[in-house]
Amino acid sequence: AGLAGAARPTPGAVPADAATLFEPQTAQGFRDRWRDVQLRFVDDPRAAVGEAQSLVEEAIEALSTALQAQKSKLGGWQEAGSADTEQLRIAVRGYRDFLDRVLGR
Repeated sequence: AGLAGAARPTPGAVPADAATLFEPQTAQGFRDRWRDVQLRFVDDPRAAVGEAQSLVEEAIEALSTALQAQKSKLGGWQEAGSADTEQLRIAVRGYRDFLDRVLGR
């Protein structure tokens, strides 16, 4: 992806990505599994806590992978070689939006 080979951007035309860090099906999978952990707590609290810990560890790994992938996409302006001011403005906006998502804004 990135800006390499893309049509020349026009002022004000900034692509907007969804403000999520996970694909919808991945996020829903974590939610479903969390619901299952909560339901199991009644019958086996210790096992449920162990499953919760494993689920959180898996979510952290998936989040790290997703953040790295999104960060890599932001570097597309470098592939364009001699990026003009508009491409650089779009790149800065992308970095700002990314940081806002990471910081929970």
